[in-house]
Amino acid sequence: MKKYWIPVGLALLAVVGFGIFSVSRFAHSGSERIALRLQAIRAAGDPVSMSDYWNGPLRPEENGLAQLEFASRDLLQFGKEHSELVESGYLGPGYRLSEEQVAEIDRMFANVPDLLPRLRTVASCKRSVDDQLRAGNPFDVDRSDIFGNSKLAVMALTVDALASASRGDGDDALAKCSVALDLQVALRSFPTMLDVLQEFSSERVVFETANHVLRITEPSEQAISDFKSALMRIDHQARMGEAIKTERVHGVFLMQQLRSAEGLEDSEGTVYGIGGSLLSGTPFHEIYLNDDAEMYLDMMQTNLDAVGQSREIRTQMLRQSVTTLSDSSFIRYSLSKLCQPLNVECFDEMDRADARLAAMLLVCDWAAQLNDPASAPSAIKQIDPFGGKPMQVSKSSAGLTFYSVGENCIDDGGNIKDESALPGLDIGFGPLLKLPSQDAAIAPGI
Repeated sequence: MKKYWIPVGLALLAVVGFGIFSVSRFAHSGSERIALRLQAIRAAGDPVSMSDYWNGPLRPEENGLAQLEFASRDLLQFGKEHSELVESGYLGPGYRLSEEQVAEIDRMFANVPDLLPRLRTVASCKRSVDDQLRAGNPFDVDRSDIFGNSKLAVMALTVDALASASRGDGDDALAKCSVALDLQVALRSFPTMLDVLQEFSSERVVFETANHVLRITEPSEQAISDFKSALMRIDHQARMGEAIKTERVHGVFLMQQLRSAEGLEDSEGTVYGIGGSLLSGTPFHEIYLNDDAEMYLDMMQTNLDAVGQSREIRTQMLRQSVTTLSDSSFIRYSLSKLCQPLNVECFDEMDRADARLAAMLLVCDWAAQLNDPASAPSAIKQIDPFGGKPMQVSKSSAGLTFYSVGENCIDDGGNIKDESALPGLDIGFGPLLKLPSQDAAIAPGI
């Protein structure tokens, strides 16, 4: 028997050696495919690393983010006083403001006289450069201050626009709404999904404010035209595409960290890994990561391809991607599951933003007739992103409401009471509500 051990052992060694060689070769070919895909992405002009966003320094006066930082102290003061105003009963642009509230707004801005000029400077900047990008690690970039200051900046401009409108200066009020939209553009550096969702939310505040302005003042045709020009520059689909590409950069960085077997290290020095860590540094681990990385790149390409599709086709594409992930085994595609943003929900929010934009354009087109229900248009050209049919208009004694049928694709007669609290209702802009303290009747359907 012993004389057979040697050839059997050599055969087994040969089989194991061939297997290891095959696995190594398979792992290497997978890495080459991913490298070629990333090379093609970069060749198309899209980012694959944080360094791709770094295009050199700007002088502070040209950098929107630097100018916003200069305004941060006044923004903090404004935010504190605005919170106190809200607690005292201020209900925002959907309501008619009292004289006392307008006086309080004026007093609030008198305490920060440099704030509004600084925000106009931010809006005039054409670019924003974030020095943190040079670090190369997207998880090291802290944008919380930018996020918070941007939100406060839009709030400050729109609150001041309401005060201008209450004094009868519709042109000044609409100009401040335009500045608020331009400010969002000036602060774009590398948009994530969170940034884009925040921008959609800020746009809603600006649109509600503009609706308020057009309902209680008579701006000049030039002021309305200038504001419409700002509206026409908005491209939600392009913004979503940019955000998906940035999210892909985050995923690619994570792939590279895990492939290097270094893991991800937090600020306290703790290293985190992902499934397959027992095989780290082996060809088997590389195959595992390559499989996940290819799935991730496929998934993000599907997201990009879905941007320009109709709502029906897009939803089918995205759900197929989500189903593929959910039906996979527990261990497979761990990276893709971790990095997959909530794309279906994000695209739904994009549709809501498109619906608000379409309604806002109609409000501008019919600015002179908003308070005259007898002048409702008989035909509307703006298309509703929910269902693909023309947008709707309803009329009441208080005026006209322009709206989309919303996610349920059911015409609720212009019921736009609270889009956030009651999803599925119509989405649009209508007559202003009275302050509760005024005990005035609220127009039906508003």
